[in-house]
Amino acid sequence: MGVIIASAKSAHRIIILTSRIKEMFGALFFVSIGALIDITQFQVFFLPALLVIATMLFGKIIGCGMGTKLMGYDLSTSLKVGLGMGQVGEFALIVAKAGQDLGVVSSFLFPIIGMAVGVTAFLTPYLIRFSYRIDPVMLSSHWNQIKTRFTDTK
Repeated sequence: MGVIIASAKSAHRIIILTSRIKEMFGALFFVSIGALIDITQFQVFFLPALLVIATMLFGKIIGCGMGTKLMGYDLSTSLKVGLGMGQVGEFALIVAKAGQDLGVVSSFLFPIIGMAVGVTAFLTPYLIRFSYRIDPVMLSSHWNQIKTRFTDTK
């Protein structure tokens, strides 16, 4: 919803009237993007896609988690933020498709990004649930051991 609509007095009514259209275009977007992926080549891009997914998840967990920790939050909150940011969004599909259309991105990369978006969309809720099951005391003791190992200058 845009800023102008959100500040309108009848914003609630506009949301109700346009939500079905928004949902239809969202579904249409994912179907049209999915139609661009050649699923007969699944075995070719499966392993590279898993590598990209693992790299993205690890990078987001470390990057977002460490950024949150550096901003002064506790380790448990930092891990929750890092695990919660695991999803690769549909914007990655748009950028990959635009790059493919311009000839600057290989056509091999598009199904890999598509698979990463799909897998991380389904995986992120489980990562968030997992982040709430981690014992903060155990996490802090492991964090202190790692910190000591890397900061000790013997």
